[in-house]
Amino acid sequence: RDLHSFPTRRSSDLEKVQSPAIIVVGEVVELSDATFLQMLQEGGTWVVMFYAPWCTHCTQSKPSYEQASAEYAQAAAMADYHRAQQGLPPGGYQEVQFAMLDGDRYRSIVKHEGIRGFPTIRMYSGGRMVKDYKGDRSVEDLLSFAAGLAQGAHHEAETLDHQCKMAYGAGSE
Repeated sequence: RDLHSFPTRRSSDLEKVQSPAIIVVGEVVELSDATFLQMLQEGGTWVVMFYAPWCTHCTQSKPSYEQASAEYAQAAAMADYHRAQQGLPPGGYQEVQFAMLDGDRYRSIVKHEGIRGFPTIRMYSGGRMVKDYKGDRSVEDLLSFAAGLAQGAHHEAETLDHQCKMAYGAGSE
């Protein structure tokens, strides 16, 4: 079965549900040991936060992480919309899914991945870990990481977006 064939659930529902849940665009996917391994096998690009429920830094980071996921999906949709307006195919934003894995519950994955503390945020692409996140846990820096940009580059992208709107008019949103 592929990731899309699993029942879809919001992360808040997952504590009550044992079956794997996967992909609602813009929402953070709660991974289990099985869906984590499936994510690696199927590839794609994922930003994964390994967390522990008792970790204060994790609970403080979760709202920014969820907001970054939603904003990334919205920005990708807007980019596709603008490309369609110009007669171009979708693209421009790399498809990135945000996910979380409970390190207390899935200790074998944490051990296998060499996670030494919580929260740990990593990018996976093509079935392998490609980058550890070292930045602030702000929405802007998480967005820059997901987009593959250098830290702080999100502000530069917003400035370019503003310049584009000024050049083409406010209706180009």
